[in-house]
Amino acid sequence: ARPFLALLGARATHAALTVLRGARGDASGHVGPDPDSERVLPAPAAPCPALGRPLTCADPAVEASRRRALWARCDGLARRRGLSPVFPSLPEGVVPYGYAFRTKDLASARAVFAAEGLTALPWPDLPSAVLGSASEDDKTVALAHFLW
Repeated sequence: ARPFLALLGARATHAALTVLRGARGDASGHVGPDPDSERVLPAPAAPCPALGRPLTCADPAVEASRRRALWARCDGLARRRGLSPVFPSLPEGVVPYGYAFRTKDLASARAVFAAEGLTALPWPDLPSAVLGSASEDDKTVALAHFLW
């Protein structure tokens, strides 16, 4: 479905994926990180070979430029909305897979990034062994991710 979703544009694709992910969560009985994710890989040992095709066809320079430009766009958007970036700037040569920021109101931050066709999620998914002892600052980190 992803090739078809890509034709819709970023915002419509984000909305469609949000609905699909929500339905999957509702059907499984839980929404959010899988409690078994610390011990069980959520993918088969041999993923579908078609998943590799977009990676081999992509132009690395174009993809790097796209992600760096998206990081800069997210940085401007986040700062205008009062979200604090985890990293104050993007060093030369770094190709990010997301924009890390701090927020105490993830629902509002999700809405900000959803308007741009991006999904924001808690990041990192802290292991249960350290979650109780993690600082409040560590629990406010989120990520608008650029890959899907």
